[in-house]
Formats: sequence, structure tokens, C-alpha cells
Amino acid sequence: MGSRLNVGRSVEALVRKGEAWDVWNPEGTVRVDGVVLALPVEPAARLLEGVVPEAAALIREVPSADLMCWHSRHPGPNPWPRGFHLAAAPGQAPPVLGGISLAQHDRRGVDGCLQLRTYLQGLEWDWPEVEAWLGTWVPGLLPAVQVRVLPAPGGFAVPAPGHGDRCRQVDRLLPSGLVWTGAGRLGAGLGALTEGLPEGWNPFASPRLRA
Repeated sequence: MGSRLNVGRSVEALVRKGEAWDVWNPEGTVRVDGVVLALPVEPAARLLEGVVPEAAALIREVPSADLMCWHSRHPGPNPWPRGFHLAAAPGQAPPVLGGISLAQHDRRGVDGCLQLRTYLQGLEWDWPEVEAWLGTWVPGLLPAVQVRVLPAPGGFAVPAPGHGDRCRQVDRLLPSGLVWTGAGRLGAGLGALTEGLPEGWNPFASPRLRA
């Protein structure tokens, strides 16, 4: 019958059973061949404490920040047919980490609309603040016709020296059939991109990223 993928399942405990895994929640137990933990730092560490405590301890060392991802569609033609990526400056108000637009040929887009994703540090922002900020960066941006937000408490792994090596150690410690990807849709972090940064460098306070 082939493989089957279950997504979005809540998990309260993992138990290793030979080469398989028992995934438990109040609705019952399911035996699976593999588990992908698409979770931020703290929930992932809690699940792994009884399975691989060394990996749980390493994951807890990953500095993380709350994040909001806003998806918005704006009327009018897309002035960037290939899309764009924007790296912005923490420390501004609101503290936007970055943004992207979908290219015209992206199947997730809608004809006649500019589709954006905007990432902000913190969980307290509302859309009018975000849209006002976007208007200063995207000339001629029209009000959104559709908006959706995905909050991710602790979902962003803050770039810091040693982060890539720590994630690689976690990968080596996890047994076969168990993978940690970081927060769903956000990932475990920036890996090798953050290696070699000065000790103690904090991108959420650094003026280096200011536009």
C-alpha cells in the first residue's frame, strides 16, 4: 500500500519500540516508522528528555525568540516578477526580521496580486502596524485583500556562534527514524551562515543590520 504521512498530529510522548516509534496523545497511541518533530526549542526538548536526554539538553541551549509570520495578498500587478527577499533591521519599530514576495510563476500565488510574507520578532503586533511598516519598504503597496498570521512562540532560532555545530550534534544523537526540524515552516536555524560571528553577537540588538 506504500507509505503514509500523518501531519499536524499532537504528541505528548514518544517511546522507542525496536526500529519503530509509539506516538502517544490522549486520543491513543500510533506506531510509526519515523517521526519528524516540527517544533520550537522547548516543546521539542520536553519530548526528547525521556528518549535522548543529551539531545534535549543541546536543543535547550539554542537561543530562540518569539516570531510572527504574516501572509498577505495585495491587489495590483507584481512589480517583482522573480520575487524579492528582504533582510530588515531588528531594533526598528516594529522589529521586522525580513520579508519575501512570491514570484509570478509560483503556484501558491494568485494572478493579479502581490503576495508577501513578513516576519516579526514578538507576538504582540497587529496587522495595521505591519502594513504601515511594509508601506515604507514597498512603494505603492495597496491595502491587503487577504491576511493570515502564523504565531510561533519560541519559533526562531537566534543566529549565534556555534549554532550550526550544535544542530549537527543533535542530528548525530537522534536515533534512526527521528528528526528535529525546528518550528514548523521556520526550520531549526541558519546553520553554517552563523558560524564565525563574534562571541556574544546578538542580531536582535546589533546596529549592523540597520538599513
